[in-house]
Amino acid sequence: MNAILMTTYNGQTYLREQLDSLFSQTCQDWELYVSDDGSTDQTVAILEEYAHSHPNMHVEVNTKNLGPARNFMRMVEKVDADAYMFCDQDDVWLKDKVAQSLLALNKEDQSLPVVVCSDAIVVDEKLDVVSQSFFKSSGFIVDKSKTAKEFAVHSYVQGASMCFNRKAKEVSFPVGKNMVMHDYWISIRTLYGDGKIVLLKEQNLLYRQHGTNTLGAEEKLPGLQFYWYKITHFRKIYNVYKVIFLQAKDAIGMNLLEYIYYKFKYVFG
Repeated sequence: MNAILMTTYNGQTYLREQLDSLFSQTCQDWELYVSDDGSTDQTVAILEEYAHSHPNMHVEVNTKNLGPARNFMRMVEKVDADAYMFCDQDDVWLKDKVAQSLLALNKEDQSLPVVVCSDAIVVDEKLDVVSQSFFKSSGFIVDKSKTAKEFAVHSYVQGASMCFNRKAKEVSFPVGKNMVMHDYWISIRTLYGDGKIVLLKEQNLLYRQHGTNTLGAEEKLPGLQFYWYKITHFRKIYNVYKVIFLQAKDAIGMNLLEYIYYKFKYVFG
């Protein structure tokens, strides 16, 4: 069984477009599990409306707000499937996303942890294209992140593009107390568990950016502006790096000197 896992929270504005894109996929061999994190708008009503007409859609509402990362990981642990895909409430999936992801995943050795991912087309609230490449607009250098320790300082895997197998799930638990990004956690644990990351050539989703994104794309500044921003926003950057380091420490036992080394290697290597 293939599972699409969606978390929602006050997502009424864009939710219908995302759900419509799921039920318009060329491959319909999946079950959709939705966990709402205590929405106070019409999100739950919309979910129940769609679930009423789609028997492969299952909805639950949390009694306690967990936040997206913990909510996603709780669903992964709870749902028994052969393949898992994360789904955000506000994106739009292109029609072949599921088919392409499952095809790539099933080509790999299922006795090993495998994560399939892709780049994305960045769009605004109205689905007008902002950037043809999430990787490019964010300054990701994919070739520099291959091993678990390289991924620890800079993971390019975006949760909304992920498709991973049962073995990747197995190596991702238990979840560390410092885990704040579910996509990061599963990706780094997959590599640490002698698995692999498979990057699709196709861009198969519209990654919507708007004012209420929990996490979104950050455009990399050109040239010296990038380093000036780092200097003038030192405290903010430090706090981000601290969070990433603590995740890496929990996930693969990375120490501070290793983190600093691989960070410098990524930036200047």
